[in-house]
Amino acid sequence: MWVFCTIAIFVHLLAFATTIEKPQNEAKTVTVKTSLGILRGSINTSSIGQQYYSFQGIRYAQPPVGPLRFKAPLDPVSWNGTRDAIAEGASCAQQGKGSEDCLFLNVFTTQIPPSSDESKLLPVMVWIHGGAFQSGSGSASFYGPDYLLGGGVTVVTFNYRLGVLGFLSVNDSDVAGNAGLKDQVAALRWVNANIARFGGNPNKVTIFGESAGGAAIHYQVLSPLSEGLFHQAISQSGAAINPTAFSESTNERAFRLGSALGLKTNDGQKLVDFFRTLPATQLIASQNKGMTEEESEKALAAAFIPTTEFTVKGEDTFLPDSPWKLLKSGQFKKIPYITGVNQNEGFIGLMGISTPAQLNKTLNDFERVLPLNLGLKKGSKLSLQVAEKVKQFYFGDRPITLQSIYDFVDLQTDIMYAGGCHRVTNQSLAHSADSIYNYQFTYSGRLNQHKSGDEIIKVVMHGDDLNYIFYKPGLHDTLEEDSTEMKVLHQFVKMWTNFAKTGNPSKEMDVTWAPATQTKRHYLRIDANLTLQQDLEKQRMVFWDEIYLNLGL
Repeated sequence: MWVFCTIAIFVHLLAFATTIEKPQNEAKTVTVKTSLGILRGSINTSSIGQQYYSFQGIRYAQPPVGPLRFKAPLDPVSWNGTRDAIAEGASCAQQGKGSEDCLFLNVFTTQIPPSSDESKLLPVMVWIHGGAFQSGSGSASFYGPDYLLGGGVTVVTFNYRLGVLGFLSVNDSDVAGNAGLKDQVAALRWVNANIARFGGNPNKVTIFGESAGGAAIHYQVLSPLSEGLFHQAISQSGAAINPTAFSESTNERAFRLGSALGLKTNDGQKLVDFFRTLPATQLIASQNKGMTEEESEKALAAAFIPTTEFTVKGEDTFLPDSPWKLLKSGQFKKIPYITGVNQNEGFIGLMGISTPAQLNKTLNDFERVLPLNLGLKKGSKLSLQVAEKVKQFYFGDRPITLQSIYDFVDLQTDIMYAGGCHRVTNQSLAHSADSIYNYQFTYSGRLNQHKSGDEIIKVVMHGDDLNYIFYKPGLHDTLEEDSTEMKVLHQFVKMWTNFAKTGNPSKEMDVTWAPATQTKRHYLRIDANLTLQQDLEKQRMVFWDEIYLNLGL
């Protein structure tokens, strides 16, 4: 385990840790001495004209290959000389691309050489990418730090293992599970030990993420393994208790996958050893063969996702119990926390439905829509009763029309995202957590992910918030600075960086974003104009509260 470093350890070293140089006929570079060796980064100018320093492809753990496949990450090793950090490392293996040797992070900062005055070190924002725990990376081509850097913070992004390589869990073996979440802890440990050398404050770290990344943020809030590594958190469209973010057990899926790939066995270690002989590309391509038909018909279904762990000798446990049990018992970090959703998240869960006729077909087999975390056996009396109750609530006896598809979107929004955000807030407040800020993003503009050209579809889908925080080359450059889109972007960035700096997202804003309380469920409506509201989708949330309560959940 790394020894956590504090700012004081660095102060007397900072003046000697950094060198700026410009080799002949080359762009300017900068070197920083980390705890493991010297890194050479690049000096760049952001899209808003600000000079910043970029260190990319920094190894934060040993390559998880060979016997280390599926295992918790090991600390990186030191090196001699100067190592280049001027290009991104490979993304983690996923469908069609990536590598097993992928545990790299990127640091972007405006403060090199760092100040010797610890009070002037910048707050740090560490981004965890989404992608259903199956895809994605921390690449600047998707998550450009330009606007956040302009807000006066240091930004860190990174990769973590995905799919079966990141979330295989097999009973009676040396693979407990959640390797991808343990990768995230390793990245946070690297930040804790090294970020002061890049001008960042290790005692003022905010983690933030979206979708599966938002769920990962919540997992880090729940896990004892990341204690002391961050101080505030933002979950955008994600919670560990969401049905697509957790499975009670993926053990049976692992054995089904083994059978599909040619090994029928009841021996867990034999199965793991077999998987270690196969190419990563084959495992990734075949991973969803581990699911049953019922599991695979759910929206955004994936075989290998976070799960409750068993104990493996020599490894720390990331998730000692289910996220709901940890949350309900108050076993989580009591820190300032922002959690929210986009208005029409459920469009991502349409399950191929685009016409009233297709929706009618789904309504005739409505059990397939119910989330797995209800624990209902398909075809049972109770499952049929719950399915009918949900169908009546969202559709009643009204004729199925095009509008009904929007009702289905509301249903999927509540099941997959909004309900989780609501329940996390409930339990956080019940256990006297620190400030909990809720929001709903409702602005539909040209930066929404699912827009094309002058298309004016008035919905705010899953992922539509991302381009209002991160710079994407070729997209933001086409917008006028005085456009409404850029106004919304600047509001978003200011709130997120305010939160990283002070714990108060609305400092020096035109609106006061009050945290939620037991008696007043405030939330901020993020649109062209910011407005404080109460009781987000109250009727729908109360309905689901009753469903879970009646099932003893």
